Order: sequence, then C-alpha cells, then structure tokens
Amino acid sequence: MNNTLFNDLLGALALPPVGRSRRVSSNEQPNWNDGNFDSTYLAPGDVLEIPTLSGPGVINHLWFTSHAGGMGELNALTLRIYWDGREEPGVEAPLGDFFACGQRPEIVESLPVQVSATGSLTCYWRMPFAISARITVTNDNPKRGYGLYWQADWVELETPLPEGVGYFHARYRQEYPAVMGRDYCFADLTGCGQYIGTVMSVTNAQDGWFGEGDDFFSSVAFWYQSGTPAPWPEQLPGYPERCVPWQINLLVRAFRWVEVAGMARVSVQPTGMFGGRPTLMITDATPGSTVTIPFSVSESGRYSLRLTGFPGAGSDRFEARINGQPTRNLVTFRPHGFAQGYNTPDVALGTQALSAGEHQLTLKVEGTETCAIGVESLRLLKLPDPAVRTVKTNNEAHFYRLGIGRAVYAYKLAYDALPESLHALHASGILPERYLDDENGYPFTSQCNSTEFRVTSTAPEGWTYAWRGLDARR
Repeated sequence: MNNTLFNDLLGALALPPVGRSRRVSSNEQPNWNDGNFDSTYLAPGDVLEIPTLSGPGVINHLWFTSHAGGMGELNALTLRIYWDGREEPGVEAPLGDFFACGQRPEIVESLPVQVSATGSLTCYWRMPFAISARITVTNDNPKRGYGLYWQADWVELETPLPEGVGYFHARYRQEYPAVMGRDYCFADLTGCGQYIGTVMSVTNAQDGWFGEGDDFFSSVAFWYQSGTPAPWPEQLPGYPERCVPWQINLLVRAFRWVEVAGMARVSVQPTGMFGGRPTLMITDATPGSTVTIPFSVSESGRYSLRLTGFPGAGSDRFEARINGQPTRNLVTFRPHGFAQGYNTPDVALGTQALSAGEHQLTLKVEGTETCAIGVESLRLLKLPDPAVRTVKTNNEAHFYRLGIGRAVYAYKLAYDALPESLHALHASGILPERYLDDENGYPFTSQCNSTEFRVTSTAPEGWTYAWRGLDARR
C-alpha cells in the first residue's frame, strides 16, 4: 500500500497512536468545579511548580491564561522549562513574550502559537525530553498577585527518543534603548541544532515606520539543539527593568482636585477584570462641557503621551487638551470586537515638551450628544533626542517626492487642476503637514503653471522635482 496516503493530517488519523497521551492542568486542584476558581493564585514572588513530566516524552501543547493579561502585565510572569534535571532552563522568557504578544493579549494566529482576543495563550511546539520536563511560572511583579490557569499535554513514549533529537529552547533578551549603529543580537549560539525563529517587540520612540534594518528595542529566540547549550550570557532582567519605562499617572489619585466646567458628573468606579482597575468615570457630560484633571511630571523633557480607559454608555467623543493645547487625536474608547476587559483601549495623544511639575489634562465633549467615558491612566514615556538624518542616498528624498506626488495626483482628480502651492495642497486636507519640509527639516518652496507643479528643497544642494498630476510619480 502506498504509505504516502497516510502522511498528511487526515491520513495520519488512521494510523495507530504513538505512546500514551498525558495531561496536567490547574483544574486538578481541590474544588476545581466550584465557581470557576480552577486556577493557581500567584502572590508576588510565588513560583508555580507544575508536576514534573516523566520521560521519555514529547510536550505537544501548552496553554495558559491569566488575570495578568487583563492588567496589561503578562510580562510579569516568567515561564521556565528545565530538561532532564538540568539546572539551567532551556526555556526562560516572560509569558507574553514567549507567546508573541508582549504585555497584554493580542491576536496571534500561526501554526506553533495562537493567542485569542480573550487572553488564551496556546502553543504547539514539539518539545522532546529523555528523562523529565520541569515547568515553572514565577510572578516577578513585587506589587500584584495574579490568578493563572494552566495546562500541559504530552505524549509518554514507550521507546527512547531518536538518536540526536534536538531539545527545544527559547530565551529572552532586551536593549532599551538600543545602541545606535550596533546590530541587535537575538542569540549567539554554538553547537549542533536548528534556529527556528524570533519574536521581536519594539518600542518606537518616534512616529513613523520603525523598520528597514534598525528594528530593535526586546526579543525571544527559539531553537532546537542537541547536547547542552552554552550558558546564556545575560540574566533575565527583573520585572521593572523589562517594562517600558512609562511614567504612569493613575488618574483616580487626582479625583479630589478634578474641575468641571458645564454639566458632568465625575466618580470613582472599580472597572476591568474583577474591578482591579480603579477609574475616573465621567458621566452625563453635556456638549461643550470640560473636565480638567491634574497630573505631574517628574522630569523635564519631550514625552509621548497615551490615555488609557474604558468606554462609557452611549457616545464618548472627547477632545483632549494638555495645558490648554489640543492634542492630535480625539479620545474615544469604543470597543473593537469581543473581550473588552483584555484589550483595554488606549489613545495616543502625540508628543509634548513638558517641564517638571504640575500639568493639566482637559477632556471636552465633542458633538451634540451627552457623553460618558472612563479614564484610568495617563502614561508618559520620556523620549530621546529626535534623530537627525543626513541624506545618504537618493532614497531618502524619494519618499517625500512620492508623498507629494500622491497628493498632487489626488488633488488633480478632485479639482481638475494642479494646486496653486504646497500650502494650498496642505490646506485642502490631502497633503499631511510633514511634507511641507524636506527629509532633513528644510522648508519646501513651490511653483505652479498650467502644465506642472514644481517643488524645491531649500537645503544646501537641495533637490527640485516637478509633477503634472498624471499619477503619483508624474
């Protein structure tokens, strides 16, 4: 018989099973069926020791979900797996990073790893072991405990592992900030095996695309290796060190000093998973009303700002102002899809230069409807000095020319004419403000006649380009 008939996924179902399927999980605890409390509670510093798996065997499924996901703190939990009684873990990574989603659950769909919007963390990596597999999860957050639901499935084999089979490894490292001009190292490995992939997380300190070879800031390296690997050169950073250094202003702390102009009610409500996220709730806010919330900045600098919160009943369109100046985005926390408690919305408020001391966040009701909203925290990330790049190749200017060309083409389609000037093109709403200056910050000048629209950079040895509006490049 042709054995290829049984090599695919469906054909394999007809073959006799290999080994004996085994499972350990958190619902094997006493009172597992009493009120959905079949989880393990990890207080700060606690270590979960999953019952040791006996070999020879192969882990083929790991599953976790935790209240840490609802708090945006999945990276507070550290997963470690020790093979065959070794002292050094073969797997050591924050739980969220191992499952390719970082600090809070984000949808991941791949063959080896899947994460749902509701915070279910699943992996199907094959993890062989000859003698034993010891799995632990540690709560590294010194300030908060979490419930953890867990499950491990493996096949207990009747015969030894094949000669030279590789053991699964995954290790975490980070750089914040990354060193400019130096390649970021995912892993420096020696021995015999196969590198199988990388999970990379990026904190982007400036607007725009982060890639093209300079994509750094943390990572998890995955590989199979026979024998014992060389020691990992770095210790896993503590939880505070592996968090992006946001300064977090919990807005409930400002409740007593909130100022309301117009009609609005402000109260404190426990929200989020099990009410663990106290929030300022703004309700019955009439159009034009404002709520002003003080916040503090510890050190002068240039900051990225993000507002985190929850939607209220009905409309929740607010204009955000910092010290009276409107920010770039309206604030709305309307949920997108299922499981709002896990994917708490946060809104980018742009970049602000702020001095040390007290400041004000003002929320003004937009539109004609009465609004409600919950605001939990205002997060500030101090940014490094803006990058200044000189033109090394013609490619730098190419993207500016393309951006202007797209706008000229769209303008001509809409108005059947070329724009009178670059500023007129911007005023039409078609051209973003960033294209008023060249790639190094020098202002553009522009000219228009009946056949072409011409833009010139005022930089030393600046470039000139002309468009007819026939398409994005001409």
